[in-house]
Formats: sequence, structure tokens, C-alpha cells
Amino acid sequence: MTNPILDGEILGSWNGTCPRCGAKDFCYSMSWFTTEDVCCTCKDEERHAPNYDAARAAELASVQRGDRHFAGIGLGAADAAALAAVRAQRPRLCRCGQPCAGRLLPTCGRATCRADHDYEVAARATVAHDKRQEGR
Repeated sequence: MTNPILDGEILGSWNGTCPRCGAKDFCYSMSWFTTEDVCCTCKDEERHAPNYDAARAAELASVQRGDRHFAGIGLGAADAAALAAVRAQRPRLCRCGQPCAGRLLPTCGRATCRADHDYEVAARATVAHDKRQEGR
């Protein structure tokens, strides 16, 4: 039995990895600036770009003209820099996509973890470790 989502029939060009931030996610959308499929977090962060309103207005005007294949206004240097600054403010994540909360979890190595990392088990172990440290 085939899975149309995993086989790419529904996801199209989305391979599960955001080209901007490298996050692995099933949530994605097309950028307002380009035809690039980006994760939902990057899409939400686009509103911080200086030309965000212009990109949305240009796309709306294109659709109203009947052009449903608008390539976007492009991601200029100022927009790219603004988005990079916003991405730099994101919480530190493990490779599995779960937050490390600024500390190294027991199963993590230098704030990254194995791909099969069980975050909940690690979080419980961290809490237990913290409680033991407080008792000393």
C-alpha cells in the first residue's frame, strides 16, 4: 500500500526539510517572496521582513489579474538579513526539533541529539537530575 503524502503526490516539492532554516517539519507553505516552500515557522517570520507588505500586495494583484503562477518579488538582501536575525532569536533546538531549553539533555550531545531521541524521556530525566542536584 502506498502513502500519497510520503510518496510526494500531495507534498509536491516539499521533502520535509525547510530550505531556509533546515527544520524538519510536515507543516509548510509557499513563501510570500518566492515560490520556495518553507516551514510554517519561517512563513510566520516573514512578516518581520521590510518588504512583507509589498510582497503580499504584489501577489494579490497578480492573482486578481488572473496570474496564478506569480514568482514573487524575490527575497532581497534587506529581507534576507531581517529573516536571518529573527531566526537567530529562535530557541535552541535539538536535531530532533525539540527545544533544549538552554541545557544539555542527558541523551543529547552538545545540544543536538540522535534522530530517534525521545524528548519526553529525556525531559523527565533532566527534571529528576535537577531535583537530585537541589537536594545536595
